[in-house]
Amino acid sequence: MRIAVLGLEHETNTFLPTTTGYEDFVAPGGWPPLSVGDDVLSALDGSGVAAAGAIEAAKAARLRNDAVELVPILWTIALPGGVVTDDAFDRLADEIRRRLAAAHAEAPFDGVFAEMHGAMVTQSHDHAEEALALIIREVVGPRIPVAVALDLHGNISDGFLDAVSIVEAYRTYPHVDMKETGARAMRRLISKLVAGRKPPTKVTVRPSFQIALTWQCTLFGPGRTAVSEAEALMAADPALAIATFFGFPLADIPGAGPTIVAQHQDPAAARAAADHLAALWHTLEPQFDGPLPDAAEAVSEAMRLAAAPGDGPVVIADTQDNPGGGGPGDTTGLLAALLTADAPALLVHIADAAACEAAHAAGPGGTIDIAIGGRAMPETGDPVPGPWTVVATGDGTFTGEGPMYGGNRITLGPVACLAKGRVRVIVAPKRMQASEPALPKHLGQDPVAAEILAVKSSVHFRGAYQNAARAIIVAKAPGPVTADLSDLPARRQQRPAAGRRPAADFSRMEDHP
Repeated sequence: MRIAVLGLEHETNTFLPTTTGYEDFVAPGGWPPLSVGDDVLSALDGSGVAAAGAIEAAKAARLRNDAVELVPILWTIALPGGVVTDDAFDRLADEIRRRLAAAHAEAPFDGVFAEMHGAMVTQSHDHAEEALALIIREVVGPRIPVAVALDLHGNISDGFLDAVSIVEAYRTYPHVDMKETGARAMRRLISKLVAGRKPPTKVTVRPSFQIALTWQCTLFGPGRTAVSEAEALMAADPALAIATFFGFPLADIPGAGPTIVAQHQDPAAARAAADHLAALWHTLEPQFDGPLPDAAEAVSEAMRLAAAPGDGPVVIADTQDNPGGGGPGDTTGLLAALLTADAPALLVHIADAAACEAAHAAGPGGTIDIAIGGRAMPETGDPVPGPWTVVATGDGTFTGEGPMYGGNRITLGPVACLAKGRVRVIVAPKRMQASEPALPKHLGQDPVAAEILAVKSSVHFRGAYQNAARAIIVAKAPGPVTADLSDLPARRQQRPAAGRRPAADFSRMEDHP
């Protein structure tokens, strides 16, 4: 078997005023850099991305005497952000087309594995994954099976599903099964090639509502119920595969929203599974919601809870500045509220290259009189003035140890921990999802020892901190990753937001998996 391996990923927040260019794909914070040809294998070695899992699964098949030849083409990802420029997409897609065609001409492929996101929007394509899938089809023809591993937040088009053969999606949010998702897709591809079966029938249903990122978590509540039921159906029928997409609501396109794809050799079985899950999602709709206190309310409640007996930090999620949803990572609403209350807190992290440079010039124990944050989107809050005491500095190069970035070599550039009163704040030149404990530890800060831990994240932080936290509060501080979808200035979306419910007790902890 000769199988091509490639990846091109981006999660696009079309409501941002900025665009995502080619350079954003070259060396994204927290993820492996852009790589081509054989360099893909070394770049992804030890990382937690889906293509790494696919590569490992193919190598395991080879050990079982199945002849698998992997041909790496190109792999790249950019941090979530604004609409991808046509220049960036065309350059990357053309490189994939050229390399794929050359390798296919040298010796025809038996299959293709592709890692994509599912919610990439470019200046010319609402569904860029569909455009990429059609390029792959243009090269390899209609009969070569194409297996894809996608993000749970995908906005999936019918045209994309028509162009691919095997569909797998993450089953967790926080995404702790990226490698396993790639491995599942590769194992299904190899199994199909060995058995010579035709591609499975795909039956798609689309629940009639949108879900804010904060409430898509699969550790508790309706998200957990939805994925658990899909897994139960697959356990009862191993020939059934279900890809569940919760959608990415921050894309103002008609196709934004949840999609469930049931796959089976028997069309009736695929239809039955899809209909069963569609009915379940209809009943779950009112539950995709929760309290959203503002920054001051969240800090006040966190201080009350932190002063009570108990172990572990009170975690405040600055969900509307989540870099994983396109947030700039430098909004200051939550930081300002922490300082006003002189909260005993550690905030991870503010993206501010100038503050990092000043901190390294002053050194640990020094003082810098510089305002931090608040520059990318001034309308979300002003920079927070100094002076700041430099607690620690670091080179910003470390290996991820959390369940999402574990194994990834991370290079942020010079980083620092600053303090004012009882508030400590980490600053870094680049933005990155605050789900990686290795960053604060790199600066000598133990995140689970903090009384209050503030994180710029919507859900991914839970993978590292939920089991250690005494309580979690999701705060609605100013930022562009809109948590209340009724605030979105959407014009093209066709599905309304899941219904809002009365605010619940902030101290209520969700049941753990």
